Amino acid sequence: MDPNADEARAAHYNSACCYTKLRKWDEAADSVVSAVNDYDLKFIVALKDDDLKELREQPVFDRVVGEVTGGLSQEAYIKARQEARSPFMLVRTIALGGLSAGAALGLIIITGRLIAAIRGGEGAPDLQQTLQNFGINAGALALLVFLLARDQRRKKRELGVIEREERLAKLQVQDDGGRPSAASPAP
Repeated sequence: MDPNADEARAAHYNSACCYTKLRKWDEAADSVVSAVNDYDLKFIVALKDDDLKELREQPVFDRVVGEVTGGLSQEAYIKARQEARSPFMLVRTIALGGLSAGAALGLIIITGRLIAAIRGGEGAPDLQQTLQNFGINAGALALLVFLLARDQRRKKRELGVIEREERLAKLQVQDDGGRPSAASPAP
């Protein structure tokens, strides 16, 4: 047999539906991934089909979402939630990093001028003015590095909280009919 693309897509999708009815979750998940990635099935079809409802309720479906073309990986989802919790974190990181680099460069330059001012001689910069500029650059660099480090610690802490919430949201219990359902609503 040499099925065309439509027949192969239908065969893989139908096998996913059959495996779901048989409660063979891994095989059903593999069939959905194959139908979407290899045979151009629109993933929205698998998301809306009532025959795959039980599969979508299983933890293995998270793997499907991460593996299908155009799906959102768990890591990308967590990063999106993190950005929603603390908007402009990337902008702050870039701004603070750039300002820190500028302050460090200024500190390097002013250090050379400070050495020349300490040595003295003809054409040497004013020592008091140079010390003041050195202090300003050193203080700015220290403050910016502190703010950048604080943001990074906060980012790491929030990432841990979000990952913990995601694990808790995936906990399932079986109802009286044996159907799995979420232990608690997603955060």
